[in-house]
Amino acid sequence: MNSVSMALCAGFLGLGVIIGYGLAPELSQGNAPDFATALGEENLLLRSGMFSASLEEMNSDNVDEFVVKLQNGRVGVTDQELRVFMLAWARFDAPGAFAWAKEQNSDWSSRLSQAATYAWGFADPQAALVALADSPEGGTKRAPMSGHLMAGWRASGDVPGITTYLMAMPNSRERETMTSTLLAEIGKKGPDAVIAWTDAIPEDAEGGFKRIAFNRASGVVARADPELAARWYEANRDKEFTEKSLPVIARRSIDHHDPAALFVWLAELPPLPGEEFDSERFHAIAQAMKWWLRRDPEAAQAWVNSFSEIPAVYDPALASLSQFYLKKNPDIAVRWAISIQDETLRSEALVKGVSRWRRRDSQAAEEWLAVAEISESDRARIVAKSPSSGGGRPRAGRPRP
Repeated sequence: MNSVSMALCAGFLGLGVIIGYGLAPELSQGNAPDFATALGEENLLLRSGMFSASLEEMNSDNVDEFVVKLQNGRVGVTDQELRVFMLAWARFDAPGAFAWAKEQNSDWSSRLSQAATYAWGFADPQAALVALADSPEGGTKRAPMSGHLMAGWRASGDVPGITTYLMAMPNSRERETMTSTLLAEIGKKGPDAVIAWTDAIPEDAEGGFKRIAFNRASGVVARADPELAARWYEANRDKEFTEKSLPVIARRSIDHHDPAALFVWLAELPPLPGEEFDSERFHAIAQAMKWWLRRDPEAAQAWVNSFSEIPAVYDPALASLSQFYLKKNPDIAVRWAISIQDETLRSEALVKGVSRWRRRDSQAAEEWLAVAEISESDRARIVAKSPSSGGGRPRAGRPRP
């Protein structure tokens, strides 16, 4: 379920009452509809108001009656409505709702458990965490249930509590996923809120959580405002927690903004004090070009072709271009490889390209190799790789750098 749906579910109970009062005459007179009647309503807009309004009447004395009506009218009940039902129950007895759901043994028992877990996470996440930890299910079924708990917890708006929980978790894929979903929620308030949340996390947080948070947050900020993301990164780029975040910023900028502006910014990043080679920038430029080629290869290649002389700082982008054409068009890969100024990077791309070209079209590759102005060491490495048979001549009319 996406973040928008979770937010809607959290406010569904109150909103439904408002809608219902506007649509149903009996509600405007102050009379709550019967829950069974609400379950039988086919008009979805009217149903939502009746459904929520009827649940306002649920309490510890009559909850059993509501449960029976839910079971009798279960056909057509959505997961969203089950969450609303459990949210109403969790107002006064979240553990009871969870226990009842776990006791069910039918084809919709898993849906009931998920909805009850969500509602308990909304009402009392700490108690829900303890219950889930003690659940006999555990194993592969625990992670999805944790997801429903966290969804309810996020909908409750308890960002400080979730943050504390995440910082205490062992490092895992689940932790990273939960961090991303929390940031999506925080991001609704804008990129400044994301930055403020991340900056407040201690640099020595357990399990490298600061690095995880900055990595995920930098992508959220870059999607909303790449210039703000650039300033934020530059202000912290000498810190260890920014490791591997620059490629994330690059990918989000490629996806949602101006790729050419991104490459200009990357090229202008000054080296860190005492460092001649910026590995983060190198990998970001390479990853940005790979990402751009996946999204719009014609635009990416046109941008490179716009240079009368390609600056050496973009060597990683040329290597990515060579790699892009390597499998299907090794001759083009070779021509991009030749454009790389860095000797080591050029040699690696060139040997790969010509070796693949010889396997695909040995005659054309040998003709090129016979007159190519390349180093003797590269030539020796290429010749040492015996071409295998197979493949045909490359198709005509392909773009050339």
